[in-house]
Amino acid sequence: MPELLERLIADHRTTERLLDLIEHEIFAASLDEPMDLDLIGEAMQYFRGYPDRVHHPLESALYRRLARRRPDQIETLGDILDEHDSLRAHVTRFGEAVDAVLAEAEIGRDEFLNRGKTFVESYRRHLTKEEKRLFPAFTQGLLAEDWTVSAREIAGADRVPDEEMAAFATLQRRLLTEPVV
Repeated sequence: MPELLERLIADHRTTERLLDLIEHEIFAASLDEPMDLDLIGEAMQYFRGYPDRVHHPLESALYRRLARRRPDQIETLGDILDEHDSLRAHVTRFGEAVDAVLAEAEIGRDEFLNRGKTFVESYRRHLTKEEKRLFPAFTQGLLAEDWTVSAREIAGADRVPDEEMAAFATLQRRLLTEPVV
C-alpha cells in the first residue's frame, strides 16, 4: 500500500477516535450527565486545524493526479472533495457552540447537542464515503509515479510549521489515550 494512502487511512482512524470521544461526551450531556468540555474543546482544536492544513491537501493532490490519469473515475466520484467545505462549516458551527459553553455564554442545551450530533454524523458519513469510493479509486487509478509526484507536491506546498505539526501530534497522542467509556 502506498505510504500516502497509509497516512490518509491513519488520519481517518484518528478522526474516528476523536469523533467517538465527542459523541460519548454529547451522549453524556443528553442524559444530563457532566461532560468533559475541555476534552471536546481540544478535539475541536484538532478539527479546526489538522484536516484543512494537512489531510485535505493530500487528498486534493491525489485527486488531481487521478483526474489527469483517469477522468472516467472522477465522474463516478462526483463532488466528494467539495464536501470538505460543508465539513468546515460543521466544524465552525459546533466549534462556536463549544466556545460558547466554555465561555459560559448562553447557548441552549438542545442547540449545543444538535450541532454536536450534526457535526459527528456529517464527518462519519464523509469518512465512509471516502473510504468506500475515493481511496479505492486512488488505489485502482494511480500509478507509482502519481504517488511520488503527489508526495513531492505536498512537500513543496505551503508547509505546516514544524511546531504546529508537533502540537497536532501531541494533541493526537493525548486525546487518543483518553478512554471512551
